[in-house]
Amino acid sequence: MSSNHLKDNRRHNVVTASQGYDIIDKQVPKFEEYTLLKPPFQGNEMTAYGNQFESTALSAMEVYLDEICKEGNEFHVHPSEPIGASVDGWIYDPEIDMDIGIELKCPYTQKIYPKIPDRYWYQVQLQCFTHGTPYGWFGVWTPEEFHAEKIVYDQEFIDWYLPYAHQFLEYVETNTKPSRWKKKPVYQPKEK
Repeated sequence: MSSNHLKDNRRHNVVTASQGYDIIDKQVPKFEEYTLLKPPFQGNEMTAYGNQFESTALSAMEVYLDEICKEGNEFHVHPSEPIGASVDGWIYDPEIDMDIGIELKCPYTQKIYPKIPDRYWYQVQLQCFTHGTPYGWFGVWTPEEFHAEKIVYDQEFIDWYLPYAHQFLEYVETNTKPSRWKKKPVYQPKEK
């Protein structure tokens, strides 16, 4: 694996936490976006809705945690792996003397997820890995309710995931279109 991500950490040289699930689930379309064969996703009505209410969701997280949160959205790259992430906010945990990332969703459907969707679980795991935190917060806001869960960092997931991230970026670097999966890899966590 090359170390280009350390010299040039623009998003096409790293797997971002928000794209982490899709480089496995939608490998060929993501390859086409990363290599600019197709234009990268620029957002839609649903992402605009989420962005519009993100600060409201962060306020709801503050009420839930009974603490003031800091805004996030600054992109960071892991110091030794081509994984990057930004979080929507930060909450200080005095027990471990560390800021903990917060990922917020404001679903366009205005419904709370019955369980954390895999794509968002992957996202929080990659945020924890990038920032070196033992857990992260996942919050879902709607005009009617708010739900939050603590997601504990899973090193076994990262050990399973990194070879796929390296392989994907190798396809991008060499401009070699990946084949469709014969059987899509699925991580089976002990707890989620």
